[in-house]
Amino acid sequence: METGPYAAIEPAAGTDERVYQALLKPHPHMACHRKEALPKHLHYGQNPRVAAIICIAENGWTILSGTPPYPVKGGAHGYDPTHPDMHALFMAFGPSIKPTPSLPLFDNVDVYPLIAVLTGFAPLPSDGDAATLAPLVAR
Repeated sequence: METGPYAAIEPAAGTDERVYQALLKPHPHMACHRKEALPKHLHYGQNPRVAAIICIAENGWTILSGTPPYPVKGGAHGYDPTHPDMHALFMAFGPSIKPTPSLPLFDNVDVYPLIAVLTGFAPLPSDGDAATLAPLVAR
């Protein structure tokens, strides 16, 4: 269904067990998981639209349909965000932002509650933790 830094695979009817056996074993440069067994830090796999199997490429590799993973340069949406190569710079400035020298490492999903608060909206339920970036908000 999807390929790149990760692959989303939905086995055809009647092939589930064969596909699971082929993909859920160790592979070089990628790890495959049933959606319900995905690492929790990925915040993925709970939605019914997520494919039954998700394979995640090792950083620096990609997965294409019909070919084995191959090396690439640069990051992309879909790699494991805990890998240091996937960490990004975050800067925020403005009248409602309190100058802060540095913050601990945080997930991108934590930016949503901050934006909601800064724009005067109550954030809807999400995977973001409003407390993470609350120290930035000038009162």
